[in-house]
Amino acid sequence: MNKKALRIIGFLLILIGIIFLIIGFNGIFAFASSLSFGAFGGASRGILQLFIGGGCILVGAFMVYASYIGKIFSYATKEVSPGIERVSRAVGKGFSKGYNKKKK
Repeated sequence: MNKKALRIIGFLLILIGIIFLIIGFNGIFAFASSLSFGAFGGASRGILQLFIGGGCILVGAFMVYASYIGKIFSYATKEVSPGIERVSRAVGKGFSKGYNKKKK
């Protein structure tokens, strides 16, 4: 699967997850407003829809993250590598001079 497909499917899963969350919260809040015996079924369906929506959001977010991970790491590498080079040069100079501590 290419990166574009991962992004599209990931965003669709996130959207579907949000819809499931809204429907699930609606079912739970409908249970809270009417305490009849039939409302328990609505609450259990609402909880199930919350879990399904949360799972869809997690999977979709991971797919979007996986599609952008190359860009994230290449940017981080470009930003961090000059600092690492400076530090390694300074450490190299320090090791070449040695460590001479006077003992009292």
